[in-house]
Amino acid sequence: MVFAFVGDASARPGCCWISAEGDITAETPSAFRAFMADHDISVRTIRLHGGGVDHDAAMELGRLFREYDLTTIVGTSLRVIDDIWAFTEEGVCAGACTLAFMGGSARRVPQDAALLASRFIGGSLEDSLQAGSVGTEAAAIARVNQQAATGRIVEYLVEMGVDPRFYALAVSIDPALPGAALTRDQVLEFGIDNISDGAGRWRAVPFGNGFYAETTTPHSDRSVFLYCIGGTDYFVAFHFPYVAATEEVRAAFALGGDEATFTTDRGTITGRVRDFYRSEDGRLLISFSIDGREADMFAGSHRIRLNAIGSSEPGALADPFAISIPLANTNLPRNVLRVCRT
Repeated sequence: MVFAFVGDASARPGCCWISAEGDITAETPSAFRAFMADHDISVRTIRLHGGGVDHDAAMELGRLFREYDLTTIVGTSLRVIDDIWAFTEEGVCAGACTLAFMGGSARRVPQDAALLASRFIGGSLEDSLQAGSVGTEAAAIARVNQQAATGRIVEYLVEMGVDPRFYALAVSIDPALPGAALTRDQVLEFGIDNISDGAGRWRAVPFGNGFYAETTTPHSDRSVFLYCIGGTDYFVAFHFPYVAATEEVRAAFALGGDEATFTTDRGTITGRVRDFYRSEDGRLLISFSIDGREADMFAGSHRIRLNAIGSSEPGALADPFAISIPLANTNLPRNVLRVCRT
């Protein structure tokens, strides 16, 4: 992968970005660190267009993106003339590039771009076993290595705020194919694009003798609620239109003792499941009780990540449930709490 510091020769915000194009190899992370040491690291946008098969290098590169607090965007960069560049939003990010992309603190997949999921590991081993060309000992070693690689990839996805269900989708893809482009719904549902589907402005809705605060994402139609009762009992709730496997999601929370972790930009909140049901229109509603301090933390947050991953067996991968939602306009939920406490 080749990195270049480019721009449109203007002084406006967003005039400059980092172009990253080509395949990711074992040398790419060190090359990127050297590149950043020689350039203006105040630039916070990198546009990716490429591929590669070295997934460990991709995750190392993704962690560097996070270290430098970069916004990752799928897209290409084109030289117009001399030092004047333009960008397009028709790039393709596949294989190792997809994993590296997920390291961005903020991530965007434009409508005309393609982010491909591919089977990271496992294809060649299964083919060899079926052909009888791999001995028992070699097959056992290969499977252990695959399990270790699976653990590293899933851990990386969770670390970067991407729903681990993405991995289940990736390993289901035919290894003979270069990959499958994620749909717009998948990109948003798995929290891969965490810019395009940010929640809108909070609004106050009459509730009992007071109000509750509500905000909804424009594309995936996910809703977040914050409310309290009597100034002493505090709750947050999430409404999801797309979750099909209700019982599997319920089991993920149950394995954690009916507790869930909310990771916010202001700290960590632990909520206990209060209500969990599917409404007549097919939407899934989950509400959690929290304390007053956590309610204040939630009200002042600009990003919330809900996570429930449990396992009944050590080392086993459980059915995960995780979602990340950017929030905005923190004044209104704070005011709703003030009204509740008066």
